[in-house]
Amino acid sequence: NIPGGRYKIVSPLVFNSSALDIQVSVMGEGLISRILWVSNTNLFVFNVGVQTGFTFEKLQIISIATNKTATSWAFQADGCIQCNIHDIKIAGSTMYSSNGLSIANFDQAVITNIKIEGLGWAGQGILFKQGVYAHVSKLDLRTPGLEYTKGPSVGIHLTGGSNSINIHESTLQHLGAGVTSDTTGTGNPGAYNFLTFIDSLIFNVCGRGVSILDNNWMSITQSYFGACLFDGIYIASGTTPYISVEGGHIYAGGTQGSPDAGLNPGNGINMNGGSIAVTGVHFIANSRYSIVTSGPVTFVVSSSLFYGASWNLAGTGVVTGNICGNAGIRSFTGSYDNNYNCGP
Repeated sequence: NIPGGRYKIVSPLVFNSSALDIQVSVMGEGLISRILWVSNTNLFVFNVGVQTGFTFEKLQIISIATNKTATSWAFQADGCIQCNIHDIKIAGSTMYSSNGLSIANFDQAVITNIKIEGLGWAGQGILFKQGVYAHVSKLDLRTPGLEYTKGPSVGIHLTGGSNSINIHESTLQHLGAGVTSDTTGTGNPGAYNFLTFIDSLIFNVCGRGVSILDNNWMSITQSYFGACLFDGIYIASGTTPYISVEGGHIYAGGTQGSPDAGLNPGNGINMNGGSIAVTGVHFIANSRYSIVTSGPVTFVVSSSLFYGASWNLAGTGVVTGNICGNAGIRSFTGSYDNNYNCGP
């Protein structure tokens, strides 16, 4: 138990593995329990073995004295089995930025009510690598300001081998990417993430809201993408993910121009591989296209509203029951019917 007060930590607090199955609980008394994070190293470290059933809760961590690089974490766990992490605030600044939680080799991790302020230029809020089932909710992750949206910061980073990740009711703001799915943590393109569920998230002024760089299967429902500078949702070429987007709003995507399209404006959804189903989405004032597809892609776009830019669709697809403000470009093979003001 860590009672209310200020505690300066100058080196990592390490909980090592043990031959015994020890359950560890690190518990504060809320925001009045302040941990001052001094050095450019990990702060709380849990190593394999000791983490079964551990709890980490009710603390405020404040980055001071040194800028934290991308390899320094407020909390790092290698092994997170039936673990519970909640009610944590991590505060940084433009001078002393911070990173959040790094979770590897997990099984049934529950992470809720986490607020991280002042993520650095290359900072990351929560990183997952190799594991199964994580429930993440009520996050508030942000960098100090708008200029950070052009950098490599990530709110939630799935770095490979992460299966069944559920992300709910959270706000990700002023980040280079809100959620990124790739295999950089494993170095194995075959160890892609699998089954990611995103529900009721707000991506407010990100470089990209969701960036999919692997073959993940992902469902995005009832979420808001607001003024993402490059693309609201980006799917890289050479990938074969299965994506569904249902409900929600994609607003003002690509206001600063897409880095993948030279000086051209960016898009609401920029799809370059895999399959996608888009249903019941409001697309509003996206700069170049609300949806653009290229390469060997398949898609269904249905029952959606397009205010302003509509689409440039290539590949194989079905487009039906949409209402548009402007005609779109279509050169795909498939079915096209019952669309209003969307072009011939």
